[in-house]
Amino acid sequence: DLLDFSSIEKGNFRLSRDAFYADELLQKTISLFEIPAKNKGIKLSYINNAKSGYQLEGDPNRLQQIIINFITNSIKYSERGEIILQQDIVEEGENDIIFKFSVSDNGIGIPEEKLETIFTEFVQLEDTYTKSQQGLRLGLAIVKSLTQKMNGRIEVKSTYGEGSTFSAIIPFRKINRNSEIYDSNLSRINSSYKKLKILLAEDDIINIYFLE
Repeated sequence: DLLDFSSIEKGNFRLSRDAFYADELLQKTISLFEIPAKNKGIKLSYINNAKSGYQLEGDPNRLQQIIINFITNSIKYSERGEIILQQDIVEEGENDIIFKFSVSDNGIGIPEEKLETIFTEFVQLEDTYTKSQQGLRLGLAIVKSLTQKMNGRIEVKSTYGEGSTFSAIIPFRKINRNSEIYDSNLSRINSSYKKLKILLAEDDIINIYFLE
């Protein structure tokens, strides 16, 4: 987060332009959190209302970073209920399409007067909301910057004591299905690669995903 924040602040940040499928990316992303959610007794669900199947042009890693941040916060601040990742189409043109990616939870919620501060870097909410939480609180500030750089916007709906919904509304360009395809980790698919067996020792689920 510190590296991303520094890069964005200095204007050195660049988005990639790669081909990917949103549904595939979201399914892989939510699968990362099955164990953390299960450990807290929280149900994890994925709803795809965008049955488009379009191949999109954009930065799948940064989109995934946004979704990961949303789900991480939902798990962190929820002790019960369900977390839902949902994909919807807001608007569709001949060559472009606008998606809405939402994460809803039954967590502690956010007081209305605190909603603006949660996107400010190095700011933590006070009182019981973050009494047991630590960190620099850069995640949502970076998410807001990433979304804006992708020509999108963030929406937040929250009721204190009942839960929150964080949404990223982001436009993408639809591309020809015959275009060169990259997987969700930006690794070029190349049949000439030799298959190797590699042992990695790591206990953090997010690190495991990116190492893979």
